[in-house]
Amino acid sequence: MNTLNSSTQDATVRKDILKTKHRFGMVFGIVTGLAFAAATWGGDALLMSRIHAYQPWLKLIVGAVVCAPVGGLAGWLAARLDKPIFSVLLWLAAAAVFAWLSTVNSFRIFPSLIVQTDPEFASFINYTVYQNLAIRMALAYIWTGIFGMLVGVLQLPLSEGAVFSATSGSKLITLLVPTVVMVLCGVIVDDLNNEPLRSPVVALHRVVEFAIETKGQEIDPKLARDMRRSTVRAIEDWLGRPYYFIVASFDRELGQVHVFANFGGDWADCTVMYNQPSFCKPLSP
Repeated sequence: MNTLNSSTQDATVRKDILKTKHRFGMVFGIVTGLAFAAATWGGDALLMSRIHAYQPWLKLIVGAVVCAPVGGLAGWLAARLDKPIFSVLLWLAAAAVFAWLSTVNSFRIFPSLIVQTDPEFASFINYTVYQNLAIRMALAYIWTGIFGMLVGVLQLPLSEGAVFSATSGSKLITLLVPTVVMVLCGVIVDDLNNEPLRSPVVALHRVVEFAIETKGQEIDPKLARDMRRSTVRAIEDWLGRPYYFIVASFDRELGQVHVFANFGGDWADCTVMYNQPSFCKPLSP
């Protein structure tokens, strides 16, 4: 009887341990997915919100909504299958989703959602998907694949230690490892897919803020040239109104970007050439 009770207790303990591993695998995956989303779109969202970009948090929301469950599923399945090769393959699959989203979120999903939520933008937002954008996606696949594979290699040994750890602190430290890995990955992917559309807005915002601060003042001609003050000459009367920016279109190389600026209801089309604002012109109603 004692032997039977002992066997039953051992089976119960093993079952509880497996459940704990599966739950931790899911948490591990969710944290990893959120870390990637935060690094890829979080910094971009924070900066864009500071420079008056339209809907700066939208890409981050989309990224978190997709990456968290994808990561959670990969982590949970890896824990259930409990084989290193499956863990690596599952995280490579999750990384492929992350890479795909990192590109389409900026160039397809974001403009599509903007137009759907506010049809006013349909008349001027034109995000043409050129063939060379496939190169960006391929690079995103390569980078996220490398880091995803690393996460897959690390999950099972890290989870094993965390499950049998007696303290919550040790479990949290274990979760820091995939967080750091995917933050590094996200920073690289952000620079690949978000920076080319962010930098023109940053440059234009700098010009507009300088023009607002110096409106009506005598300015040193050299400083005015350096700050490209003439860019906003045609919309001088609008300066000082509440404003926001949105990228409307770009060329094949993302060198010439059209940023539309709304100043209290009036629209201006601002051309930015290789992150150098050139001129802004008022648009007809």
